Amino acid sequence: MRKKPKTERAAAAVPVREFALPRWTPLAILAALLAVYWPALHGAILYDDTLLPVFRPEGPPSWVNYFRGGRPLYYLSLHLNYLLAGTDTWPYHLTNVMLHFFVGGLVYFILRKALELTGSARREASLLALFGSLVFLFHPLQTEAVAYIASRSESLSTLCAYGALALLLAVGDAPIGWRRAALILGLLAAGTLVKEHVVAMAAVVLLVDWWLKGRGAVARLARNWRLHAALVAGALIAVPAIVWYVTRHSAGSAGLSVPDTTWYRYLFTQFEALWIYIRLFVFPIDQSLDYNLPSVGGLFEPLVLLGLAGLVGLLYIAWRYRARYPLAALGLVVFLILLAPTSSVIPIADTVAERRVYLPGIGLLLVVVECLRHTRSTPWRNGWLGAVIALLALGTFNYSHAFSSEVKVWEHSVAARPENTRARIYLGAAYIKAGSCAQAVQTFDATDTGAHAEKLGRNAFLFYMNFAAALECQKQFDRAEKAYRSAIDVAAAVQGWAPLGRISPPARAWARLAHLYVMEQRWDEAFAAQQQATRFNPRMGWMEYSIRGNMYLSTNQLDEAAAAFQKALDLRPGDRDSQNGLAQANAAILARQRNGTLISK
Repeated sequence: MRKKPKTERAAAAVPVREFALPRWTPLAILAALLAVYWPALHGAILYDDTLLPVFRPEGPPSWVNYFRGGRPLYYLSLHLNYLLAGTDTWPYHLTNVMLHFFVGGLVYFILRKALELTGSARREASLLALFGSLVFLFHPLQTEAVAYIASRSESLSTLCAYGALALLLAVGDAPIGWRRAALILGLLAAGTLVKEHVVAMAAVVLLVDWWLKGRGAVARLARNWRLHAALVAGALIAVPAIVWYVTRHSAGSAGLSVPDTTWYRYLFTQFEALWIYIRLFVFPIDQSLDYNLPSVGGLFEPLVLLGLAGLVGLLYIAWRYRARYPLAALGLVVFLILLAPTSSVIPIADTVAERRVYLPGIGLLLVVVECLRHTRSTPWRNGWLGAVIALLALGTFNYSHAFSSEVKVWEHSVAARPENTRARIYLGAAYIKAGSCAQAVQTFDATDTGAHAEKLGRNAFLFYMNFAAALECQKQFDRAEKAYRSAIDVAAAVQGWAPLGRISPPARAWARLAHLYVMEQRWDEAFAAQQQATRFNPRMGWMEYSIRGNMYLSTNQLDEAAAAFQKALDLRPGDRDSQNGLAQANAAILARQRNGTLISK
């Protein structure tokens, strides 16, 4: 037998090296990610952030209390930031970016394994997965979920959900044992305790195991009965429990009790919202923190029918070409499944929100890598793929500037959707908070409210209250009084509305009107308005003493003023107006005592 040449034997002795990305790649990506989100790292407390326990004026409760309500792990993660840095926003934002980075790592792993399971070579799978993960990390559509503190529920819950999916794919074709099944179930349970939408990942795990690993065979799916039986049982228990809890405890912001809509009207609206999400993924322009898309009236509106027809068409194409483009077909279905908790039949007050695409985004990325797999790999292709990532990163960098302050985020939202009256209301409120009262008045004056506030809807109360505050700040008291009266007229329609907090809207409006009368020293009218506020909320009885304190102060009855303000503070500790009034009265008393001492000498 002829021996092989020496050079051939030497070549055969050298093992073939697996393709691997350079070790510095994750650090480079992290550095780029921090640079892109740098404008938002020291961002202010925005919008829903003010409702978080860690940012309450009195401070957060004990961490044990988080387990008495929904999303305990979400609030616990924020509480850990609070223990380390208080209300300094920088650690909260940095944590969000780091969570986003780790989720991006899971995206890379999931895409690579999915590509390998459907026939791609290791090198091709790694490069395409790297591109897909970079799209995920630097896409402007993710900005709200990363740069907005309150949206940590998205990244943290997605970290758990994608971790469960990665554990499923990591074993390849091998069956899943009890230990791995328990880990997958534990991650899904943890994700659900961060945000409820993770419950949909149970269906995705079943689908991926059947479609990618089982090649569409039920027999191969049955190998992992330990996992799937527990998933089905858990979902049957969790879904009704979540719907019941959200409906009962969301104060009308989510669930079957959301006013001004029904389950089917919300579903029809989502046929339009779905295409907004897809458009933002393909062309991320005109983004906004608040879309304020109203619920449609019925199925036969043109945009609804067009959206439904497009969805049916996509599903038909996915089914028709499922054998040739398996990941694209799978990705579309995964996207719709993971979007279902927020975009199907369970109404949510905000019909569209960019952060809701964070978890379902893996489905769209599967479509992207499948399409790229069927294009020829050339230096030109790699060049324009790099250009795409650069453009996405630039868009995210620009958008993250908006999250640096409350004024900027609402200016950005109004610029993106000028017709959005609710965004204008919040912009005006942000101007008031920033002390730019003249700009606030201009913003409200320029808002098209329509006849009898028809365009404002349930936001009319917020409009009139903030408009009145801006006018009050500008000393336009007559116009402010009219605005407060308008707020009182519409207050009953928003009783119990979650964004207004725990104070009764009529009580709040009457209280602000009483404060206006105090500023004008119209004491009889101030007391009358205070009595109306107390009628709607008996706990506002402290206002009577605050008004009396101001009245005594205006007539230089300093001792009586101090006593009245102290009584108001006894009933409502921490009231800023009463604290200021008491400090002013005490300072005047001290000055009087000093003057008396000097005269006696």
